[in-house]
Parts: sequence; structure tokens; C-alpha cells
Amino acid sequence: MSDQGKKHRVIGIRHVLRHLKNAGLVEKDALYAREAVADVQDEVLSRAIAWYKIGAKRGALEVLEAFLNGNFRVRKRDDGSREIIAKIAAVEWHKKLKARVGSNSRTVKETTYKLTTKELGFE
Repeated sequence: MSDQGKKHRVIGIRHVLRHLKNAGLVEKDALYAREAVADVQDEVLSRAIAWYKIGAKRGALEVLEAFLNGNFRVRKRDDGSREIIAKIAAVEWHKKLKARVGSNSRTVKETTYKLTTKELGFE
């Protein structure tokens, strides 16, 4: 690669790094592409874990609410084990989400979410 090509590549990498830093996706002191990649990967993993926890909590709360509303019934079998009987095909709820990535926050419009009884392990 010519010296001119290397110069343009360095300028391009610095330009991208500046935009990533301004968006809050990369540490301000990152100087190399591999540092930027590691920062973005850490950010994505952190957000994935946070959203998994949020989704698990919301799903559990909605299923508990369905129990309280009488949509599920627990029956004791003759052998002492318990059986859950679903009176509905799915647990549904509507939610608007606020998401933050780097220094930007966005709102995802209200959407319907659903956990079917099949997804919950019912036959």
C-alpha cells in the first residue's frame, strides 16, 4: 500500500473513532481500532445482559399477574404432585420501551408482547 493510501486509512480510522467516542460507544482515550471494537463489544454485552434481566422480570411479573387473575389454576394430583392448568392461550402485555445505547436514548413505540402457553412449557 502506498504512503498516501496508509495516510487515508489512518485518517478514516480516526474519523470513525471520533464519531464512536462522541456517541458514547467508545472510551474517550481509545486510540486504536481494536480498543474501539473491545469497547463496543463490552457495551453490546452489557446491554444484552441488562435487557435479558428486564425481559425476564417483566415476563415473570406478567405470569404472576395471570395467576392472580385466575388465568392459571393449580391442581393437586392424587400422587401429591401439582399440575398447572392454563385457561388462556398466551399471556400478553403492551409496553413502550426506553433504550439507551452509548450516550443516546430512544423510545421504542408501544408494542404487544406475548408468551404463549407452549413457550411456557404447557402441552
